[in-house]
Amino acid sequence: MMSVNILGTNFNEAKQRGENYIDLVSGQIYKELGMQNRMLQVCRIMYEKRGPGDEILHTTPSGNSSTIKIRKNKILYHNKTIINLNFLAANY
Repeated sequence: MMSVNILGTNFNEAKQRGENYIDLVSGQIYKELGMQNRMLQVCRIMYEKRGPGDEILHTTPSGNSSTIKIRKNKILYHNKTIINLNFLAANY
């Protein structure tokens, strides 16, 4: 399984700065996971795992791009996101 510790690190850094959110960008996640030809899956999971109050900051007409940006407004959701990204990395 590939590591996605970068997400946990970013959440911890955001908390230390006093921020209650983290901005996730599909291209950065894709790159961190070292994936090939799986951008559609990364984007799909990002959209599916939005929680209450999360915001889509940038999207495209197709909704599948390396520039999709979603703001996770509640740090509490980070464990669920990391688990799902670990599943994606392990299975693709």
